Amino acid sequence: GLTLLLIVPISYMLISLLHVRAFVVLIISIVMSIVAQMVRVLFVKHAHGLLVQTYIRQVVIPIIIVTTITTTIVFALLIILPSTITNKIVIAIASVLTICISVWFFGLTKQERINISTTISNKLKHNAIS
Repeated sequence: GLTLLLIVPISYMLISLLHVRAFVVLIISIVMSIVAQMVRVLFVKHAHGLLVQTYIRQVVIPIIIVTTITTTIVFALLIILPSTITNKIVIAIASVLTICISVWFFGLTKQERINISTTISNKLKHNAIS
């Protein structure tokens, strides 16, 4: 909690003293969120015996893969397509689809995919019967 509370004073000092641009606040927020997550992971490691390597393999790496794929595709579309309202809608839809597909294949384990498929199948069967 305290780590995230530092975002405001750090951002204020950088903007007022160094006259950095406003987007730096976003960068500070991202960096402080990563630091806060590292603190949480270390706390859980010591309190409950979390294996950090397992956490990195099962959580961090899939997040990096999904983020890399989705941002690459969305930025490519932003560069390739002219800036029109129709193309922005296309990019938004492509972004959602890319995130869903990337999470399905790279962010979920096989068992998680099975659980989701089973739940959806059961809901569809239940709604078809009703």
